[in-house]
Amino acid sequence: IGARGWWITKFSIESDPSLAFYTGYQNETGEGNRQKLAERFKRPTTWSDYCTVISATNCSIPNGIATRAPIKDRGEDGRYFVEGSYTGHFRATDENNCTKNENCTGFFMDFPCTWRSYFKQQAYHLRIALESNGNDASGGYAYKDMVDIWKAANATRSDLIGQWWATETTYVSLLGTDSELIKITLPVATESCIEARASYDRCDENATPSEEHGAKEGACGEKPIGLRNVVVGNLQTNIEQNKNLVAAMSPAYDFVNNFDLTELQIYQLLEGGQRRGIDSNKNIDFRHATCKWLADNWDFVARLVPQSHPRTFTEDPLLAAPITITALVISALALAVTSAAAFLISGVPRCQSISTRRLAFRKTAQIEFVRMLLLGQFFIPLGALLLACAPSEGR
Repeated sequence: IGARGWWITKFSIESDPSLAFYTGYQNETGEGNRQKLAERFKRPTTWSDYCTVISATNCSIPNGIATRAPIKDRGEDGRYFVEGSYTGHFRATDENNCTKNENCTGFFMDFPCTWRSYFKQQAYHLRIALESNGNDASGGYAYKDMVDIWKAANATRSDLIGQWWATETTYVSLLGTDSELIKITLPVATESCIEARASYDRCDENATPSEEHGAKEGACGEKPIGLRNVVVGNLQTNIEQNKNLVAAMSPAYDFVNNFDLTELQIYQLLEGGQRRGIDSNKNIDFRHATCKWLADNWDFVARLVPQSHPRTFTEDPLLAAPITITALVISALALAVTSAAAFLISGVPRCQSISTRRLAFRKTAQIEFVRMLLLGQFFIPLGALLLACAPSEGR
């Protein structure tokens, strides 16, 4: 299950339990919660901005936030967190200043524009004063930047709220810590709400506010996405359109349809990859953890194999098939006719009366040539007869 939605750091909930529900964010009449959100949820700062705007020494002297200035050739300027070098920093900007800006907002970390997100529609119609300030057209952040910002919030114990999902490595790495991600309860998703979702190109810089905000009826939480159902549905469609016989089809559909990992099992897989931490390429760590998990839980995998597999071959008696019997009869009849014809022209004594009649074909054709034709005609039904018989076992 892909459980996407709004998530917040655990220590933020502990300091203000109202933040576990969307009602704790709503801006009611008057000042409402706008100022609370603007003061609590500050904007993340890139390493370069921290050194040039915040640090009095331009990071030439190490402190508790940055041990050095970012190295541009390594692409560190735009990083929000670098293990052991930059813990990250959250600061109040003009967007957070409710004295200067009556429409002040708290920070919200939204998905990049190429990903699906209904944050703007939800925040607008639920009257929640939060805003995402990323660099892409929708104000979202790239995935790698989002991971860095979560890590920075954990390192600095800064309140952070944003889009995320469960069964993901960052989520799993924070389990059991004060920065564990807690999903915020939004209005329940209904069919009418899903149908009223704003539908527009999030990467379109010319998208109007009315397009971004959509209808009020679409301001609800995300519905759970059954990832397994998507795969199984595609396989089922392929099978329904497949012209092969059922017995010749792959058991992939039945296997995937039976495959069902619980969230606890997924967490176990992700934790295994996190704990290994050997390869710089994390995909190898998770591949190793997956293979090890499959080896340790082979009974679980064995139960996924469809009951009709592995296939067992059963051979029907070849001679019992009507087409085989018909082929044998016709081949035998052709052999008999060919043998009789060869016998009649062979000059056997009892057939001398036929031979001495000087039949037309004896006068106009060479007998040797006729015998060659009959010999070839004899081998044709003989081959057909052997082909229709049951093959040997090669012994």
